[in-house]
Amino acid sequence: MLFKSPKQFGFVFILVLFFSGCMSTKQLTKIVKSKIESGIPETKFYNTSYLTLKMDSLAESDSLVNVKKGKSFFIPAVIFWVWKNSMSCEIKNQYFANVFAGILQETAVEFQLQKHLGDKRIEISLEKVPSRFVYSNSGNVIYGLVFYTYNFSETVYPDGQTLSMSYRIMKDNIELKKEKYIYNFESPYRNFKVSSSQFVEMYLEQLQLDFENKSSEFIERIIEEL
Repeated sequence: MLFKSPKQFGFVFILVLFFSGCMSTKQLTKIVKSKIESGIPETKFYNTSYLTLKMDSLAESDSLVNVKKGKSFFIPAVIFWVWKNSMSCEIKNQYFANVFAGILQETAVEFQLQKHLGDKRIEISLEKVPSRFVYSNSGNVIYGLVFYTYNFSETVYPDGQTLSMSYRIMKDNIELKKEKYIYNFESPYRNFKVSSSQFVEMYLEQLQLDFENKSSEFIERIIEEL
């Protein structure tokens, strides 16, 4: 692309400054916390006479959201600018546990789980949830006397995001059956022409939707195998 005036160069320079430093750990924490707090469900139940949900394997945390600065750099040079900013974010496991508990209760009622179990009971253990992700903002600008090219990228990457759960069916304290289900959330989520705050909010909405869908699938699979 050609420079037509000094104003055009100034515009590109402003874009570089904007895109290379538009998100801080404080801002990301605020966005995630606000989104999670506004949509966090209340715990429906953990124990009934025929169903128990265990979460002993999930680490406890005092903070709803924990954001840490990752690898970052900014290189301003004569003919190019290159930058990358990254932050890791961890959401409290209890958030996902509450979502899962709500889905479990709704599904148990819908499919009449108690009727299928009869005199048996089921124990479900929620072992891992997709609570961590990495936010990354990177790009470059290459310019000469009469031209410039640029590339901007804003992406969220899953960071060991796994939904892991197991169950066992009991009768009179005797284990009749057990099985484990695991799903890895591996697809990155990229920004396409929305603000950084909107992008993070959209990602969190998609993460919750994916978690809900996979949780429902696993729970329904258990009921089908009874």
